[in-house]
Amino acid sequence: MSLITVEKKSSSTLRLVPSAEQQTAVGALVGCAICLGFIGVLMDGITLVRFAVLYLCFIFLTVGMILRRQQRIVEISMEDGCIYFLGRRKSDVYSIPFGMITALRLTRRSAQGELFVPDGAAREKSYSRYPFHLDVMLRDSGYETLDRSVLGPDLAAIALEIAEMTGFAIEDQAEVGFSRSARIAYPPVIPDLERDASEHPALHSFSLDGKKGFAWSLSPGGLYVLLMFFATFGLVYGGYYGVVKGILGDGNVWAGAVVLVSCVFFASVIFRRLVRALGGKGFVVWDDESVRFGALLFGKEYSSVLLELRDVKIIRIAVPRVGEGYIEVVQKSGTVFKTLDVVSPLAPLTTGDLHWLSRYMRQQTSVTAFL
Repeated sequence: MSLITVEKKSSSTLRLVPSAEQQTAVGALVGCAICLGFIGVLMDGITLVRFAVLYLCFIFLTVGMILRRQQRIVEISMEDGCIYFLGRRKSDVYSIPFGMITALRLTRRSAQGELFVPDGAAREKSYSRYPFHLDVMLRDSGYETLDRSVLGPDLAAIALEIAEMTGFAIEDQAEVGFSRSARIAYPPVIPDLERDASEHPALHSFSLDGKKGFAWSLSPGGLYVLLMFFATFGLVYGGYYGVVKGILGDGNVWAGAVVLVSCVFFASVIFRRLVRALGGKGFVVWDDESVRFGALLFGKEYSSVLLELRDVKIIRIAVPRVGEGYIEVVQKSGTVFKTLDVVSPLAPLTTGDLHWLSRYMRQQTSVTAFL
């Protein structure tokens, strides 16, 4: 099932809008979250059942908000020679000129971005693990996913409608059984910076050792932080509850000890992520000779990479899922490094920030925009 629907606005404009199924799913998830929250509020006392109900409420709400944030309108304009991406936040509105696009690509990837090569029996067992993706391929070897589905023909039909209007080639790397060559050759175009840094509030000016650049929060979003806090509290309370019951003779002591160890372990894992989300920041800085990127924790650097600009081949973006993506710095040796990473559609950073910063970095460091 595809996540978008194609609407032809005019003979020169095509719009890709969220499907009715996706919009219904958002309403259903938010409705379930409201019902569970109401039930949790009406319950008495601090009990594990009440905690579970409220935790489920936050999970449904988080998933619903993720789906809502992933909803965007993609407008393909022949008059402007651009694909416009209209997200739900101002910083998530951007465009890609046709001159930066090489082809449309049908492929299959896992949630971690791992590519899948179909071969016989494995093909039939991997539709859910390796769904089909329709990508826009860029001249810098980066890409952005337009849609994904467990059914390849659905995406092939969307790709065909886009290609009929724009003349783009379609590369079939998923063996859907459909491909076509380009009908129109667009001259290479270096995209302009459509805004200044002030219109990307998630990116803050930052300097380190004489190098200037930007820093950003590593938080996956307020709802995720609330979920992690709630989960940590619940696990700590669960471990305490198991020990107390064992000591008082209402349960098995060994079972209580196992519950305590398990709860403490998982609580520590989640708590580390919570601390990173609250106090962590990523950064990328550069000068005329090198680029440096890494992470800070409460203002102290705990990881970084320094690359010489003469060894950098390209700076590109990769957006494997709507609302999630990263900027990659590729060396001439072929080694790839991730810099800015949008880990969640609810994060302060957006895909629009990725596009803007990658273009700004190429402009400032004089790295080529084409391979």
